[in-house]
Amino acid sequence: MASKLMERINDLRRSRIESLALLGRKGNRPILNEIAKQTLGIETLETQNADFLDFHDCAVWAIREALALAYLAGIEHERHHGNHLPYREEKP
Repeated sequence: MASKLMERINDLRRSRIESLALLGRKGNRPILNEIAKQTLGIETLETQNADFLDFHDCAVWAIREALALAYLAGIEHERHHGNHLPYREEKP
């Protein structure tokens, strides 16, 4: 099952490689906006202060795809920029 998931993620990565290039821009907003637009049909992730613009119905498979792409985008960003998030050990 895990191997099928990895195959699917790799397929998504190959099909969206152009979008991953957006990570070179300052911050992560451009890539997240592009993922939201391509996978969820959401034009912007900016708050628009209107319920009909800020709340969306999305299929779970589209959300899974968006999450997988965002995860891969983070991996790509680290690979190219070497930015590591600080590790925080959770305290009991």
